[in-house]
Amino acid sequence: MAPRRKTEDELTKNQIIEAAKKLFAEKGYHQVSMRSLARELGCSHGAIYYHFPNKAAVFTAFIESGFQLLNARLTAVMEETSLTKEEKLIELFRRFLTFGIEYPHHYEAMFHLKDDELRHTVHASYESFQLFGEAIQNLSVKPVSQRDAWSCLFALHGFVSFFQRRGQTVQELKVMIDHHAQFLAGSLQ
Repeated sequence: MAPRRKTEDELTKNQIIEAAKKLFAEKGYHQVSMRSLARELGCSHGAIYYHFPNKAAVFTAFIESGFQLLNARLTAVMEETSLTKEEKLIELFRRFLTFGIEYPHHYEAMFHLKDDELRHTVHASYESFQLFGEAIQNLSVKPVSQRDAWSCLFALHGFVSFFQRRGQTVQELKVMIDHHAQFLAGSLQ
């Protein structure tokens, strides 16, 4: 059994989520156990149960943390006062694309979830999709249907999925990211 952590070094939810991110990325959801997560953290598995009732709750928190990161980026664009609507729309798309490339483990879990056992546990995605759709509708010059907003999301998702597999960085993809963001925004103007 791992030694008890000192009070000043108490385990936090964020530490658990970060360790889980690494293990879920390396091994996949089904190959990770609460005990293996505890070994990674150097604590007892009971310490994890103090914060999370089960592995699905840890995974859900990991996904929700990804949507919080993405939503913060999208919200920051909407609150920017120095940009025109067209510039905000381009920046909205650019930030979605860079998020997917910068946070591949979060993105993979958030948008490639295949396990029916876990799908119902993630409600953060609906809020994020709604925020994204409303932003597109507010920033577009012409009326944008929900179907159009979904098409934009799918176009962004395809880009991220393709370039994630190639392992390129945001800096290496800057020209492509800018072009794709401008192209999509142009289709809504």
